[in-house]
Amino acid sequence: MGAVGNTHAGVEEARAAYDADQAEIHKELMHGIGRAIGDTVPKEALGEVETALKAELKIIEQRRNDARDARLARAADLQT
Repeated sequence: MGAVGNTHAGVEEARAAYDADQAEIHKELMHGIGRAIGDTVPKEALGEVETALKAELKIIEQRRNDARDARLARAADLQT
């Protein structure tokens, strides 16, 4: 396979492990947030809190996607 192929495979493996770690962290974070909200926010305010959190999560997700795309673009530039 050669050094370049091995390096590429290693990068892909590291990226997959990172993505899996991030997914687990996200799951734990969302569970903790949900529990904290359920324990502290009055029921009549839950809809408003849910709407606000969804908006914030969309922003965070877009930032993550932008960062991922930038990393992939930099990696593609390094390979050319």
